[in-house]
Amino acid sequence: MNRYKQPESFADLSALPSIGFHGAKQVWLFQSPDQKNVYHDIEFHPRLKTDNFSAMKAAMMKGVGIASLPKVYVKDELISGLVQEILPEWSLPKGVIYIVYTSRQGMMPSVRFLLEHLIEQFKVLDLKQVDNQCPTKKVE
Repeated sequence: MNRYKQPESFADLSALPSIGFHGAKQVWLFQSPDQKNVYHDIEFHPRLKTDNFSAMKAAMMKGVGIASLPKVYVKDELISGLVQEILPEWSLPKGVIYIVYTSRQGMMPSVRFLLEHLIEQFKVLDLKQVDNQCPTKKVE
């Protein structure tokens, strides 16, 4: 991606090749640094669309384009410098994960164990370091 200028503004993002999810309209919604409900949306036209984070990450690592991935998904690559955040002073809104079940009463022990394991694993995440999604690009 070094053949492209490092984006310094939202306007620069539209010129970069990108990878997005399936859908008619592709928009990244950036949240202000102070998190006080100030947003800036950028419409983009991805050269690749997928519904799979693994495919998105693999394409980004091959240089297909920039992608919006959860930081926890690219944590090692960010730390090693293989990828870098774009406009790091801004962030994308945090996602929410729901676990849906009918009732804990009568729950099979294996399902209860899985539920408790998932809850504990999400608590373990270093949310200060990997707190949300970030547009990233591969560093060459």
